[in-house]
Amino acid sequence: MENDEQDHAFLSKERMAILFAFGWFFCILASYSMVRPVRETMGTVVGEGELKWLFLAGFLAMCAIVPLYAILVQRVSHRSIARVVFHGFSLSSLGFLLALNLYGASENLWIARGLFVWISVLGIFSTSVFWSVLADLFGSDQGKRLFGVIASGGTIGAITGSFVTSQLAERVETASLMLFPAVLLELGLLFGRALESNSRGSRVSSEIDSAYDEELSRGGLFSGVQHVLKNGYLMRLAAFLMLVQAFGTLLYTEQRAIVRNEIAEEEARTQFFASIDFYSQSLTLLFQLVIAGWVMRRIGIAFALVLLPLIYFFSLVSLSFLPGLSVLAVVMVLTRSCAYGMTVPAREVLFTVVSREDKYKAKNFIDTVVVRGGDSISMQWIGLMQHLGMTAGAIRFGALPIAICWAILAWNLGKKQSVMAADSTES
Repeated sequence: MENDEQDHAFLSKERMAILFAFGWFFCILASYSMVRPVRETMGTVVGEGELKWLFLAGFLAMCAIVPLYAILVQRVSHRSIARVVFHGFSLSSLGFLLALNLYGASENLWIARGLFVWISVLGIFSTSVFWSVLADLFGSDQGKRLFGVIASGGTIGAITGSFVTSQLAERVETASLMLFPAVLLELGLLFGRALESNSRGSRVSSEIDSAYDEELSRGGLFSGVQHVLKNGYLMRLAAFLMLVQAFGTLLYTEQRAIVRNEIAEEEARTQFFASIDFYSQSLTLLFQLVIAGWVMRRIGIAFALVLLPLIYFFSLVSLSFLPGLSVLAVVMVLTRSCAYGMTVPAREVLFTVVSREDKYKAKNFIDTVVVRGGDSISMQWIGLMQHLGMTAGAIRFGALPIAICWAILAWNLGKKQSVMAADSTES
């Protein structure tokens, strides 16, 4: 009887933890999705040749933030890390709200540039901090059972945020949208505090390794670089993710050019971008809940990885023959939903066969600097091709052989993961 009561109490505590984590991630991705269309709009405000420098600025900002975050981890209690980070994002959101009301992005391009970089950092860094907290509070077995449910909270939040922005974009000024991250991130922290309180004492899991916190605190950028350079599997994984970002950036430049030519009003552009986000997130949810797991279990991780390069290949071919707004919309929805709904879960499976040290040190470097580096390098390459006189069509066709190489890399990487997983099971 006593054991039954203890099991019931543990399950009740776990259910509350799921609810709080679900709500927290909902708020984080809802806040980002509400202002992501603002970032796309800021990208259309700046000059034609500036976009590559904005991507470079985003990469440099991430390079600067990662070591600062490492210092924060060492000097601040783990319960306070998320509060410091999200309070900072909330305050800076209000700062941009004030700046846009006083000056406007069109009148002061430095505001548009800063806002573009800030939203880029918000998207990747807030998600990273959230999952760091959950890795601290949940054990590995719980993570396998519960993280999918919790992740769907983020996807639903992203769908909600995109839908709300698509409805508000033509009714309110763009500046007013910057109020939502401040409110939602603070609301999310309430869920975060409830999650920590629910986990305090016994913590949510009884199997958490006490060495995890020390390893996380010691892990630095330089250590992650060393681990990636010494491991061929991690090198290929990093190259795969750089190509994910590079082709996403190439399509982003196509999007910017087509939208700028075919939609004149700023509010209408924001509404278009918000609609793309809404449909992308809806299809992503379908991938996450129905398709991704089935594909990885029944067909294999290699197919799950190669699907995105193939979609990009046919998307670039389609845009070469029909470079219009309707084709662009279909392409953006398909590539984004596959990237977030299929490639991201498959990518996390790739890390399950590496050492614990590499899961935290190398993964931290790959998820931040490598990802943003892929953005920046691809933008510089596209800018160079444009400077040399290559047309958008020529750049698209030039990317097709690279897409084929990317697909081959994805297939080999998936097969290598399967071999490593089988070897670890046998040992």
